[in-house]
Amino acid sequence: PDLHRHAVGRQAPVAHPGAALRLAVAHMLAPSGNWNVCADPQTARSHAIRDSVESSVAQAAFAAEAATVQGLLGWETEDEHGFTPRPDTADVFAHLLTLDDAAVLRIAAFAMAQSLAAGSDVVEAVGAELHADARGLWQADGAFFDLVRDRVTLNALLGEVAGETVAHANVAEKAKVQKQIIRDFLAGTNGRTNVETWLPGWPCCPMRSHG
Repeated sequence: PDLHRHAVGRQAPVAHPGAALRLAVAHMLAPSGNWNVCADPQTARSHAIRDSVESSVAQAAFAAEAATVQGLLGWETEDEHGFTPRPDTADVFAHLLTLDDAAVLRIAAFAMAQSLAAGSDVVEAVGAELHADARGLWQADGAFFDLVRDRVTLNALLGEVAGETVAHANVAEKAKVQKQIIRDFLAGTNGRTNVETWLPGWPCCPMRSHG
């Protein structure tokens, strides 16, 4: 009987694509049955990198979108006992049926973005195909400069930020000195011209190398 009910039941979403979209989103938000969708854990290699990500503009924007999505879903972040309630797929589906297409698509976009795997080829493809732009969402901070230790790479970065004349004049300087010059240009300090829109190669889509 269960298989016959299944055979009959799955004709319903085929006949109602709008409801099928809501059913898919319900499974994204509350995985069950044959679905197993989870948010990327954003595992960081150090506390400095974790702090850098958590304090970024992009992370704050995503957190704001999460709050909006929770509002559309009518979810409480915690119950009276301080636990985050685990949503039921059928309940989420029923609620999504009450929302218009624009709201459902917004929720779907958030759920999809939340589950993107960090470091995957899919992230690269999404960034390239949808023309993701890190300007305004990322800036060079202490964690970034801590990761760049090679003087050749640093000099290439300095050339991009300050120009080849400055880079050539400081090619023999220690990494610490070149980093400080780059910082000065980015902040417009110590008499340096402020450079506001520079991005290194790795946040760009597609990614590019230096040196």
